[in-house]
Amino acid sequence: MDIGLDSNFDISLDHRNDVPLVRGRAEFEQRLAIRLTSYYTELVGENADVNIAALLKLEASRVADEEDSIDNVQSIIISPDPDAPNTVEVRVVYATGEDFLTTLSE
Repeated sequence: MDIGLDSNFDISLDHRNDVPLVRGRAEFEQRLAIRLTSYYTELVGENADVNIAALLKLEASRVADEEDSIDNVQSIIISPDPDAPNTVEVRVVYATGEDFLTTLSE
């Protein structure tokens, strides 16, 4: 269980005027988005010659492996956003066919 954050990773109150909590898949997806955003910023700042997609995929796999309650990740797809420079899309596909998409940009 973790505190739910908004799209800017800030704490905001929910419809009950309370701090929201996330569990399970929502907690995993929030943790993944935070870690990959931080890692992407670090990679872009270090060196433009590294294979960022491969490193992001490895980091996403690590986050999934660390999460005990998430064992149904089928694939992780990292692809550049064709419409935005210096932006990548991260898609996690679950065994159920559902997916999660987050966008990373500098």
